[in-house]
Amino acid sequence: MAYNRIDMIRVAIVASNYVAISPTTQKGTEFLAHSILTELSRQQGPTGDITPTVFASGDSVVPFPLVSIDKEATIENPNITNDDRKLFELALASKAFAQADQFDIYHIHISNGEWVLPFTKLIQKPVLITMYGVIPDEVGKQYLNLYKDLPNIKFVSVIDNQQNQMPLLPWAGTIPHGIDMTKYQFDPIGGQHILWAGRAVKEKGADVALNVVEQTHRPALFFPLLYPDTLDWFW
Repeated sequence: MAYNRIDMIRVAIVASNYVAISPTTQKGTEFLAHSILTELSRQQGPTGDITPTVFASGDSVVPFPLVSIDKEATIENPNITNDDRKLFELALASKAFAQADQFDIYHIHISNGEWVLPFTKLIQKPVLITMYGVIPDEVGKQYLNLYKDLPNIKFVSVIDNQQNQMPLLPWAGTIPHGIDMTKYQFDPIGGQHILWAGRAVKEKGADVALNVVEQTHRPALFFPLLYPDTLDWFW
């Protein structure tokens, strides 16, 4: 029985130039982006209807065509400061949006999409922004709301609380982070220890984990990524 094949969907996956997307990536956003791309490649195989192009650092390892602005991630260059890296993020985003005629949709994997939002007004293509960052402060919310009425933008939350905190944004839905179930198996009983790992900031709930430890009297392991401005709070 003959049928008409659906046209290919050309997707621009816009990631970061800060850290490489690879199987060994330890930074959360890039780790998740690699998992998504790997699983997409596995599910659709070589003849799928989605044809992604990944905009990321040149040392990224992805199963789809890669476009970059440099041969390595900015974190690998000790001369590039944290403020300087923002310029490279903008350079990568501008390169992606300058090729709008080659894509049908953009999917953004950079923090909360702050770096790409100014470019979205310059194109008509749909832009989907997955929000990986922490809940913004009032100034951050004000900035994001500048783009709430653009017809081509939708946001994806990873937890419902993001939508509760920023109800004015045009939300497409909530999609929690996924993991590779061949590597991580669920144990309904669990072990004896409680483990907490993450950035040592209030949004990550180390204090909530400590309350659970005190209530259950279980031994615990904490693996914090320390920040100077929240160090006193964490200790």
